[in-house]
Amino acid sequence: MHNPVNIAISFVVLIAVVGGSFFYVSSSGLVKLPPEPWIGITEGLELNPARAEALGLNQQHGVLIINITQGSPAQKAGLVGANNVTVIDGVSVPTGGDIIVSMDDRPINGREDVCAVLAQKEVGDSSKFVIDRRGKVQEIDVVLEELPPQAKSTC
Repeated sequence: MHNPVNIAISFVVLIAVVGGSFFYVSSSGLVKLPPEPWIGITEGLELNPARAEALGLNQQHGVLIINITQGSPAQKAGLVGANNVTVIDGVSVPTGGDIIVSMDDRPINGREDVCAVLAQKEVGDSSKFVIDRRGKVQEIDVVLEELPPQAKSTC
């Protein structure tokens, strides 16, 4: 019988089984979700005052870029990943990369801040990065591209 209680219970069971993920269905079939924007920074180190001091950096916050995918929007825009290694207390730490200080006038303190900016963007949009490159602050515009099938999103 289709009473409101049975319908509600069925809906709760559906959410529990599917985990809240649904395909969007229209009269023409499944609706394709928009492509995910991608910059191509695959690894970064979140800075805090202690890390910045240990690495001899002026910036107290931001994300030190460690790795960038070849041919990615980040590389095309001229962002630079780590190119040196510094040993601190016996631990090798990548250094020499750009430090992302802000994106689109929003301070960047970690990966989640980068993801929050990207969540508001679409493929083809531009994002203004403020970076610190060896103590010199500069702006770089990065044109976002579609996440390639072989790449994994960091957000």
